[in-house]
Amino acid sequence: MDAPFIIPEYEMDASLERSIHDLLKKCFPGYPNDKTYYKQTPSFRVLSQEDKQVIGHVAVDFRRINQAGKLATIFGLSDVCVDPAFRGLKWSARLITFIEALALKKQVDFLILIAADISFYEGLGFEEVDNPHRWLIIQNDQSLGLAQRPLSPGLMIKSLNGQVWEPGPVDLLGAIF
Repeated sequence: MDAPFIIPEYEMDASLERSIHDLLKKCFPGYPNDKTYYKQTPSFRVLSQEDKQVIGHVAVDFRRINQAGKLATIFGLSDVCVDPAFRGLKWSARLITFIEALALKKQVDFLILIAADISFYEGLGFEEVDNPHRWLIIQNDQSLGLAQRPLSPGLMIKSLNGQVWEPGPVDLLGAIF
């Protein structure tokens, strides 16, 4: 199996986009038929392949957020998945570890995601938080306004580079990832 690698969103060709879409549909049955993202395209993807088949995927949104009155640099992670035929081989953990190493190298303050399986991410050093949040609501490729509410349960963060996650309000300064 190949090591994880990064592909910027703007460098994806149609073949890779189809492979990612097929994996997302396999892992998330209600995934949109015509997209490889839910609300907004990510900055880049971290992928794993075997024999040129995409077997692991994480969409990563690189941005700044306002975290309790201070700007913080984040990687927002979404659509973390591994082909069912390759589960149990720790590919999800390898993808997250790869992203964390990149984030540390690039001085990212936090990894953030919304998790269905909280215990898996706790095992990787994430913690669940319950801050009030604000973000841009996007539906059917249109901005509809701002939402303000906690994103719990399941909002997970991992602090990097010694940054402290404060209990105050968080403005995602864009769409949810």
